[in-house]
Amino acid sequence: MKRITVVVAACVLALATGGVALAGGVSGMATGGAKYVATTDNLAQIDFNAKIGPNGPQGRVHRRVLDMSGNFVREFVGSVNCYSQQGNVARFSGVITNSINDDPALNGQYFLWVVQDNGEGASAPPDLVKVDRATTPYDCTASQMMPTQPVDNGSIQVR
Repeated sequence: MKRITVVVAACVLALATGGVALAGGVSGMATGGAKYVATTDNLAQIDFNAKIGPNGPQGRVHRRVLDMSGNFVREFVGSVNCYSQQGNVARFSGVITNSINDDPALNGQYFLWVVQDNGEGASAPPDLVKVDRATTPYDCTASQMMPTQPVDNGSIQVR
């Protein structure tokens, strides 16, 4: 009975904090910095750290968009409040805390990032990323979104 109570308490804590407990304990981390083609006329630069640990999900994301000539277009920074990981794919979401040269109404809105670590070295396929924004919160633990955009320069690590 004591074991069931502990398991139930851990599940309730994970749900209450918006995170997810990974097999083998509450842990998991995704970090990286990368450049990729975001659209046919824009490049994106990202850096992030997202994790779940004993105090729940935490982290920060930063995305800067440039036109193909390297001129600044827009940027946002966000705070992670949900983290989910399956193998080499991590999904994390949260709140946009600062939006620059973008719709100012984005502050307080939401993001979902999905990243895939495909290994290191010249023979490894490129890491993948997908970034989405919305006016309603994302549940990163329920998302089925997959990364689709290959990283041109940089590295993503999921561990």
